[in-house]
Amino acid sequence: MLNQKPVEKWIVISTYLPPTNKFKILSKNVDFQPLVVGDKKTNKLWHKNNEIFLSIEIQKQSGLKSHSSIPFNSYARKNIGYLYAIKNGAKFIFDTDNDKSANVDLESNFVYDENDKGLINDDPASKRMVNPYAHFGQPFIYPRGFPLDEIQKSFDNSYVSGPRKVSVVQQGIFNGDSAIDAMFPFSKKLNNQQINIKFDESAPPFQVPLYKMAPYTSKNTLISYAGFWSLYLPHSVSSQLVDIWRSYWAQRLMWLLNQTVSFSYANAYKSSYTNLYLKDSEGDNYIHLVTKSFVDFLFEWKCLYNFFYECMIQLTVNMAEEGFWDKSEINSIKNWIFDLQSVGYQEPKIINSENRGTNDNFGTNYLFGDFGYTRIRYSPEFYTPNELVAHLKNSSSLLPDNVEPFQFFKTMCKKYGITLEDAKKNVSRKEKFSVLVTFNHEPIVENILILSKLYQHKFQNLIFCGYKLIEKLKIYKDKIRKLDSFTFIEIENSLGGIYHYFCLNKAIEMGYKTEGFLLMSDDVFLKYWNLRSFNMNNVWFPFDLTLFLNPNKPLKEWGHSIKGFRNLLKTWDEMEEISKSRSVSEHEVNIIKNYFNQIDNNQDSKSDLKHIRKIKISGADIFYVPKRKFSDFYFLSKMFRKHNTFLEIAVPNILAGIESNNSIQIMNGHYDWVGVPLNFDRYEKYQVFYHPFKLSKLKYDQIGSNYCKYYLSDVFEFENFSKYLKKN
Repeated sequence: MLNQKPVEKWIVISTYLPPTNKFKILSKNVDFQPLVVGDKKTNKLWHKNNEIFLSIEIQKQSGLKSHSSIPFNSYARKNIGYLYAIKNGAKFIFDTDNDKSANVDLESNFVYDENDKGLINDDPASKRMVNPYAHFGQPFIYPRGFPLDEIQKSFDNSYVSGPRKVSVVQQGIFNGDSAIDAMFPFSKKLNNQQINIKFDESAPPFQVPLYKMAPYTSKNTLISYAGFWSLYLPHSVSSQLVDIWRSYWAQRLMWLLNQTVSFSYANAYKSSYTNLYLKDSEGDNYIHLVTKSFVDFLFEWKCLYNFFYECMIQLTVNMAEEGFWDKSEINSIKNWIFDLQSVGYQEPKIINSENRGTNDNFGTNYLFGDFGYTRIRYSPEFYTPNELVAHLKNSSSLLPDNVEPFQFFKTMCKKYGITLEDAKKNVSRKEKFSVLVTFNHEPIVENILILSKLYQHKFQNLIFCGYKLIEKLKIYKDKIRKLDSFTFIEIENSLGGIYHYFCLNKAIEMGYKTEGFLLMSDDVFLKYWNLRSFNMNNVWFPFDLTLFLNPNKPLKEWGHSIKGFRNLLKTWDEMEEISKSRSVSEHEVNIIKNYFNQIDNNQDSKSDLKHIRKIKISGADIFYVPKRKFSDFYFLSKMFRKHNTFLEIAVPNILAGIESNNSIQIMNGHYDWVGVPLNFDRYEKYQVFYHPFKLSKLKYDQIGSNYCKYYLSDVFEFENFSKYLKKN
């Protein structure tokens, strides 16, 4: 083969077409080496960019056995390119096509570490297949190759969040249009219609757990070294199914190795449209028809050997015997294994042996707790293509109930003697940051519904978090289907909300793509439109970050400050120690050093306590952390929570260590420490927030009437709102 210096990151394509502008843009990524596998029909305009081009002649000279077992004019010739990249130092291979490479951010949308944290699908054990498109907001669309027999009539949004071993295959999602990667399980009358598909671009990545499957493609997919064995593309199946068959074959073998597949962000845009129910170019069968028998076969199959390559061959043979692909694949996979060994790839070692006893109890056990795994009920922003609306009316597959917010509040306000007329409203603006609502008491369903109508479509994401939240809401699930469309984080030990800042730790852990998180308790009355002038790159807090209190003399008027001050100092002591012992990563050492530098910079220069590192105590029911501070806050909040530091001490002293007092954005508002209803006579003076405002007080006519008259007038941005109000 060509002489090539070792490169760790590669882009591999196989195409007949000339270079597209999309691929030219992608190939300019300096960290990735583009490689094009030629075939007899490949356009001769290649060679003119910075890619490596493997012509037929070069492939013949490679000495690879796979060259002789893969037919020409086959997508499977891409296998030669994979082997070339592996031989020349590849640690990561980005698998894509010449015409499906647009706007892919290779660095920020995929994970290149061995371990990370985030969402793991936790659907019921009875559900074998996972529909990734439902996770990204399209539950009525199914990936190419998704078996119709496995389609569920409802979206089950059960997840856990916590530490993960990074998946060996990371599949990115195309926004705009999934091309042949999508099908619509409705009437054939939809054939050849064009649908512009939109996914929730802020939806976090998620991992498919062991013993479940989801078809993935060779488009917009990152494979790491440990999964290079799985790159094999078969040559004896339809050109539209070659990568889908690979994904099923590979996932079944992954279970032996504790390897998984994950689905990344909607990280690319493709502007063309989808032809529905695309037909197999080699026949009349629709390309999505992966049968139940194939899935049954894979779940019933067991490896009889102790070495992984023998299991690869066994599965290949058994699939050929069952007629799922041609027997010629057997020789081809043997050549693939030979070539892997010849280019220096190490055979993986089996972890989950199946040749002793049975392995019928598929499932995963998680250790739940604030420092372990967290139960999540995650819901994206759902999208329904307009072209499908008519068909959905006749379908039993329905999204959770959704009532337009104006109609919801119109009905609510009528109870208080106020009628909201349906006037022409300005188009509401959707903020680029997310809102996290915490509960420090028993969650009130009515409050959740009101807050969801206020915020769900005003912000990028709306998340609810509280102690045993999911468990407590189970009794309402069958009665209020709307609860299925919310995202809940279940904290195990919030102790009445005194650690509610740890909810933000878990929201960051989930991996949302958002500009920041605004955390607030459910009794904060928020004029969110007055935050629009705030800098989303800075921390927001109701108070400045000047540190002036003596940590050795806690304030008596704060009930838990005596223990809390002590716990804060314990936190600081441990952080100082671990930064010296290097028991954490270099990144975390830098967080600690930067933290204490910022704490020192925010000390009150006028204080007489010159030789004491001073602290701060304040209300902490509302604050905002920008994306650029997520990593810092995640690490620091875990340290403070470890030592049971109360929120009024933890939050100001975390924020003072990640933001300069000169840069803090102060949210002017009003704090009360008792449940006094908001005084609407002073409504205009509360620029951003009032605390506490109990939503349960809305049942009183005067409060409910003023809530509608003042607050909702701002929420819906009516012009001359007062003329649209009528007393019943």
